[in-house]
Amino acid sequence: MLTADPSSPPPPPITELFTLGRVLGRGSFGVTRLARDRATGAAVAVKTIARRRIVAGGGGGGGGSAPSSSAVERIRCEVEAMRRVSGHPNVVSFKSAHEDAHGVHLAMVSRKKRTEKREEGEKKE
Repeated sequence: MLTADPSSPPPPPITELFTLGRVLGRGSFGVTRLARDRATGAAVAVKTIARRRIVAGGGGGGGGSAPSSSAVERIRCEVEAMRRVSGHPNVVSFKSAHEDAHGVHLAMVSRKKRTEKREEGEKKE
């Protein structure tokens, strides 16, 4: 889908790259979770767009397993927009995009103060 070379080996599951935490938000196209990069320990936000939302007829209506071209284009546009605004102080920065059997995952660098406040809230719960 987002992978340029279909003959490349399958990517690792997102849980091998990030430790996923609590849900930060839900939208019509995905769920965003607080996460930790397993390699660096950095706090990130990971937006997951479930494969069922991407395939033709996705969203629970049966459908096949072929990706909907409009859904794939929407994801590509979102990734490109995130890359363009990355680094702006009022916007989360795009880190990376990953795809596995469950869906497409967009990793974003969380703003430190905001992430620390959320993590403190997690500890109190």
